[in-house]
Amino acid sequence: MLEDYPKHAVLKDETVVTLRPMVQEITEQKQIQAQILQAGKMAAVGELAGQVAHEVNNPIAILGAKARLLLLDHRDGMSAKTAQELAKIINLSDRVARIAQGLLTYCRPSAAMRTPLDVRIPIRKALSMVEHRARMAGVQLEEHLSDPVPLIKANGNEIEQVFLNLFLNALDAMPQGGAAGDLHP
Repeated sequence: MLEDYPKHAVLKDETVVTLRPMVQEITEQKQIQAQILQAGKMAAVGELAGQVAHEVNNPIAILGAKARLLLLDHRDGMSAKTAQELAKIINLSDRVARIAQGLLTYCRPSAAMRTPLDVRIPIRKALSMVEHRARMAGVQLEEHLSDPVPLIKANGNEIEQVFLNLFLNALDAMPQGGAAGDLHP
C-alpha cells in the first residue's frame, strides 16, 4: 500500500499524510525570514552610509574652502608647485564631497517618487552649487533658460544631482577657465 504513495508520504493512524505542503511552507517561511534579515542589513548599511557621509561632508568642505582661500589670497606669493598642490586638494575635496552627496542622496527614503517639476528649479540649484567653484576656476557661467517650460514628471533631487554632476564635469574639462556657453534645456 505504501508503495502507491510518494516517498514523502507517511502513514498516520491509517491515513496517508504528505509532508510536501509542510516542507514547502517551512521553506517559504525560511525564505521570508532571510529576506527580512537581508532588508534589515540593507537598512543598517544605508543608515551607516548616511552617517558616514554626514561625518565626511563637513571636514571635507572645510578642507576645500581653506585650500581655495589659500590659493586665492596667496597665489601671487606662492610657487607654481604649491598652487598645483592646492588645486589638487581642491579637486579631491570636491570629488569626496560629490561622493558623500551621492551617498546621502542614495540613503534618502522614497528617492524614486516622481512629481510634476519645472526643470529650471533643479538646474538653478545645481548652478548655485557650482557658482563659487566656477568663479575660482575662471569659468564664466551663463544661464539662458526658456520661459515657460513644460513640466516634466521626475524626482527633483535626482535631476538636480544629474545637472550638478554635468556642471562639475564641465568645470573639470575647463582647467584653463573660459566661458561655459549657453545652456538651453
